[in-house]
Amino acid sequence: MKITPYNHLCYSLNVYPGTSLEKKVQILSQKVPIIRENLCLDSDTPFALGLWLDANTADELTNTSKLAEFKNFLEENNYYVFTVNAFPFGEFHGQEVKEQVYLPDWTSEERFLYTCNVADILAELLPDGIIGSISTVPGSYKSFINSDSQVDAIYSNLRKAAAHLKKIEDETGKRIVLSLEMEPDCLWESVDEF
Repeated sequence: MKITPYNHLCYSLNVYPGTSLEKKVQILSQKVPIIRENLCLDSDTPFALGLWLDANTADELTNTSKLAEFKNFLEENNYYVFTVNAFPFGEFHGQEVKEQVYLPDWTSEERFLYTCNVADILAELLPDGIIGSISTVPGSYKSFINSDSQVDAIYSNLRKAAAHLKKIEDETGKRIVLSLEMEPDCLWESVDEF
């Protein structure tokens, strides 16, 4: 729900497992209406969502005609998306997560391409006049990095991702920011380290 032009109260969907569009729609159909009702909001009140788009779901939305269907579903239910969690690349529920949740990290082209897919999806879903955001891995897990060339690859991929976001803004007018989720034991644990 939009609180001010730049502040939204949203419900984050990364609390639910599932790496398919079908599973995400099921959650939006069954679980989120209960949350909306518990907040005493009727279905006429726009309801903000923080999506978690894993790589499989992002591919499904990007490489099929399902994005238009998903956008229609969101509009019909008065949901809007302004932020996407693109940190966990794949399933991370019901198992020991630990360091593997950081892979693939920003040393890899795979992380860059996944993030670009998510950005393209968000650009389509993002309402006009709202700044979007994507949260992501803070570079890498610290113990995974053992060379300057890996750090150079991280910076190169982040620069390419920023260029992709700039291209989206130039073409659509929609601004999306990439947010590095600083965490303990990561390459960057704080803004100062970054």
